[in-house]
Amino acid sequence: FQVHYPAVKFRVTTDWSKNIFSLVYNQKIQVGFASVDYGGCQNRELLYEEPICAACREPFALEDLPQMPQIDYKSDYLLRSQMDKWWRDNFSEAPEISMQVAKLENCMQMVRHGLGYAMLPARILQNEPEIYKIPLYDKDGKPLLRKTWMLYNDIGKELPIVRLFVEFV
Repeated sequence: FQVHYPAVKFRVTTDWSKNIFSLVYNQKIQVGFASVDYGGCQNRELLYEEPICAACREPFALEDLPQMPQIDYKSDYLLRSQMDKWWRDNFSEAPEISMQVAKLENCMQMVRHGLGYAMLPARILQNEPEIYKIPLYDKDGKPLLRKTWMLYNDIGKELPIVRLFVEFV
């Protein structure tokens, strides 16, 4: 967008999806990108969906997970509850969480170094040929998906440059 419209000035802020949602909803920013749909934004576009996979540096089977060290990362509540439900539907024991990290990229680094497995979005795994990946499916056979949304508010939609950005995306 900046290449096509070099005169446009904008500011990028990164934060948790729930905070981005709140900023858009409260009209503090005009456009946001979030990995969870909290259902309160009237103006939203689904950009893409990606499967959630169990990932580890060593070969593994899903039934091995309860005995393996898990690397957990902070994620939005709705995504976390989806993964927790998958776990409860598949295992009677709790996961063996050996590490908790704040960010997805930190979690991926720990998996790369062979410190355990993690449940990660496929996007972060796409250029990781040395990592073994198994997509996760719910009990009805549907893949666990992380959706990424573009959110924007009515005021932003009325601004020509914001409307142009939304159409560009």
